[in-house]
Amino acid sequence: MFKRFLQSCDIDLKTALLWARIASLNDYTEAEILVEFIKFQIDDNVILEIEKLAEQCLQSEYRNCSVD
Repeated sequence: MFKRFLQSCDIDLKTALLWARIASLNDYTEAEILVEFIKFQIDDNVILEIEKLAEQCLQSEYRNCSVD
């Protein structure tokens, strides 16, 4: 049960980072504070993955924004 909770939190943090990063890329400066806060809670490899996904999401006009 605890493992399921951690997996759920991981997906939620990834999603939160994705949308905060997208907001930041769209010049919402306050979103950068949230981005930095979330980055302290997840692995560096995940951060790189989500940053690439945020770029893809913007380039696809929000059609390719799914977090696995």
